[in-house]
Amino acid sequence: MNADSVPRTRTIIGPSFQLLSNWCSMHCAGCGIRVAPPPGHDIVRVERDALNNVRSNLRIVRAALDDMGYRYGMVEQSGGEPTHHPQVVEAVGEVFNDCVHKIITNGIPSRSILEYVRRRGENAFVVLSLDHHTLELNRLRLGTAHAMQPDRTAQIHQSILETLDLFTRNNIPTVLSTIISTWNIAGYLSFIAWLEEHYPRQVEEGTLVPIPVSLVSFGNPRLGQLNPSQEQLAAFEEAIEASSLLTVERTRGWLLRQLVGHYYHKRRFFEFGESIDQICLHPSRHPCDIFRYMISFNFQDEEVLRPPTEALFEGYLCGVKVLGNIGYALTDMGPRLPVLGSRPSNMGKGKKYYRVDQIAEYIEKKEAASNDRELVNVGGSLGYFGDLRRGMCTLDDFDGVWWPFNAYLKGFADEATIAEFWSLFRNATFLDKLRHLREQERSRMDCHISPELADGRWEQAGPRHSAQATRQTSFPRCGQTTSTG
Repeated sequence: MNADSVPRTRTIIGPSFQLLSNWCSMHCAGCGIRVAPPPGHDIVRVERDALNNVRSNLRIVRAALDDMGYRYGMVEQSGGEPTHHPQVVEAVGEVFNDCVHKIITNGIPSRSILEYVRRRGENAFVVLSLDHHTLELNRLRLGTAHAMQPDRTAQIHQSILETLDLFTRNNIPTVLSTIISTWNIAGYLSFIAWLEEHYPRQVEEGTLVPIPVSLVSFGNPRLGQLNPSQEQLAAFEEAIEASSLLTVERTRGWLLRQLVGHYYHKRRFFEFGESIDQICLHPSRHPCDIFRYMISFNFQDEEVLRPPTEALFEGYLCGVKVLGNIGYALTDMGPRLPVLGSRPSNMGKGKKYYRVDQIAEYIEKKEAASNDRELVNVGGSLGYFGDLRRGMCTLDDFDGVWWPFNAYLKGFADEATIAEFWSLFRNATFLDKLRHLREQERSRMDCHISPELADGRWEQAGPRHSAQATRQTSFPRCGQTTSTG
């Protein structure tokens, strides 16, 4: 490894792991992961040898990050559904024992990790997927079962609400991730009001954190139909400006207005015919650079259960949107037989992978491509990642759970504002690393943000964004700036 290829004190938010991706008891609309539920019960025991393999694979990742000089304060775990395998959750916490453990869960088998997250205290939080407290407005999460199995769907919904209540009343830091769509945008503030009425102390203290996210629908006409209409956006905009809810007052400018601006991006592109270049010249919200601050290790299916000599993971330039898959093709390897029985697979010859002993190579490649030091192939197009990612990042990168980090690191929300909203930003050990990262990244901003965006205002489609607008043929990459006037 070239000693000069990666800075020796590079700070990031942390590594992100996708583990056991084909195990999940939900089929949320819009999720592209092939899954099946556990047979007969929610909790699956992992045998000793397989669990030892999990620990070994995770330790190799940790050792590689440490050897390359990375500092970080958080580790993210997603699936599938992580809490079907609580032993694996605890293994992640064991290897990354000095990090905040972020666990993304659907709320059904989540109580299996209650004691673990309670022991971990402020150094763990769960991200619970819930779009509304009413069954009707939570149907996007409930998928096709909403129409086909109404009784079963009602049971699932009630189980999720019970999990929310269990975690909240046990003082488990909980983020509620809510997809905003045409189904629930009109009722989102009623959901916030319900949360503030039922859990006032937790909302006030920032241990119950409601965060909206966008519907990922880029290039998918079916899902695109679920985006809010112009009328819905206008009504939502008026509602957040008029609302006196505590959550709204804390997040109006740097989060909620940015979400509205994100959907204006979609409308400007899909309905008004503006190009990505035109939108980037006059953005409706701040850009997102989270891909710079995290490194993803997607151990698809049951790969993490295999010995380190066999385990494969997918590498991505942006793990949040699984964009920019890099690595080596699956050739002459034969089928990847499942470890825990016959299950659907998310692996394939069209994807690229690294072996566990190639972690340093992966990280160096990610650093070089993410910072436009070398060309990369994204979706069949060869170019710089800063150019190739713009469509997805402009139209589908509003992952609200990551947005507070983005807001903090890019400087359009200050520390006190976010800390008041979310207790994680009062965790001294984690915040020390985040402050270091903020200082490190000040010189790496992609582009200048116009003053009107500083208070969360956005550009709407209008005459100066028509087809006659001047086209910018090359959007600036890292270190370059452009006028937004």
